[in-house]
Amino acid sequence: MSLRDLAGTGSAPFWFHLYVQRDHGLTHELVAQAEDAGVVALVVTLDTPVAPVAPVAPVAPATAIGGRRP
Repeated sequence: MSLRDLAGTGSAPFWFHLYVQRDHGLTHELVAQAEDAGVVALVVTLDTPVAPVAPVAPVAPATAIGGRRP
């Protein structure tokens, strides 16, 4: 079922919940499809985990107070 098909199924304003994709082209396409379907509100989730752009530096092992390892 497409967004356009869903848009006509209810009487309430049609909202679209967007999860931003790694492929920004796909994200733009989803927004365009939502707009074309008559979506009146775009809800964007920003708290999903995102892989770091650059490798994360290794963290040194923890030490207890006084320099002894736990």
